[in-house]
Amino acid sequence: MKHRSSNKGRSYTSNVIIYGAAFAALIGLLLLASAETPFGADAHEGTIATAQVVATRAAHHQDRYTLQHDFIGQVEAKQTSYLGFELSGVIDGLAVEEGDRVKGGDVLASLDTTRLTAQRDEVSARLARAVSDLALAESTYDRTFAAYEVNAVSAHEKDGAHQAKAALAAELETVKAQLERVRIDIHKSRLKAPFDGVIIAREIDEGTVVSPGQTVLTMQQEAGLNVRVGVTPGMLDQLRIGQTKTIHVGSRTLRARVQAIVPAVSRLRTVDVLFSIEEGLGTVRPGDMVRLPLERTVREKGFWVPMQALREGRRGLWSLYVVAPLETEDRKTGPSEATHRVSRRNVVVLNHKGDMAYVNGSVNESERFATLGAHKLVPGQPIRLAPENGGSK
Repeated sequence: MKHRSSNKGRSYTSNVIIYGAAFAALIGLLLLASAETPFGADAHEGTIATAQVVATRAAHHQDRYTLQHDFIGQVEAKQTSYLGFELSGVIDGLAVEEGDRVKGGDVLASLDTTRLTAQRDEVSARLARAVSDLALAESTYDRTFAAYEVNAVSAHEKDGAHQAKAALAAELETVKAQLERVRIDIHKSRLKAPFDGVIIAREIDEGTVVSPGQTVLTMQQEAGLNVRVGVTPGMLDQLRIGQTKTIHVGSRTLRARVQAIVPAVSRLRTVDVLFSIEEGLGTVRPGDMVRLPLERTVREKGFWVPMQALREGRRGLWSLYVVAPLETEDRKTGPSEATHRVSRRNVVVLNHKGDMAYVNGSVNESERFATLGAHKLVPGQPIRLAPENGGSK
């Protein structure tokens, strides 16, 4: 008896599982059929519904489109100099601060010249002695030569006097050169502005010991500014020397002239193009970022559509919902006021700009496609065109 009860329980459980699986399969088939059934008259048979209003646009084909590429650059001063002394020494004075405007030739900084001044005085004294010694040697030679002519002295004595005079003359020239070198060093102990400009950096303070060539001040020329932009080689045909282009510095728009195209490719695989700014010099500064827009024409057939009109399809394809006028019979059986029916057309997105996409596909010239609410549409659905987009025409 217990064995039969156990068999009945297992049989009942198996029946429940079988019936449940069959019911679930039936529900799935019904849902699949309803999802794949196009929106048609049969779905609305016996009902009167208002057709969905859809905004549309006509496709206008073209054989090319224009792409804009933005290239980033920087404003540069025409001259930037890193100023330093040719000599080592202690900074004795700095006459400028960062931001000061200076004229070419102005003294900007100086080194302590105490040792050089003492050296100059020493060499000056040696020079005076050399002049005196040479004068004595010349006088001695003159007397010796006169005595030689009357055979009072030998030729050897005459030649000795001549050599002594020549040696002292050479010594005098050596001392003069030494004095000139000291004077040059004193002159180079003053750092002067090489051109009119502005001090943008002061690297050293007073009392600092500097080495030859060490940067003390950095200054930039104010008269005129350059712009350096890296442009890809494929876009260089849009530029030529002397051409004027529009550049953008922040919210400002300026005109700049192509000054030079560097004949080399940088590590970033771009070519540097130099522009001279012809206007608005007071509104930009060295270091400002610049945007240079350049346009390129691509010869490829297609038409522009709003991005929101595209629906993602299978295998990476995109599609548009094209609308076509309903036949007379379809108007009688479809929703109230329906004038058009939706169909899906596959397209290929070639490029995009902002909220617009340039596409190509099986859409004919002047065919209308849905632009808004495409995610609410299904193929075969009767709709009514929005009046502001041409109504039902």
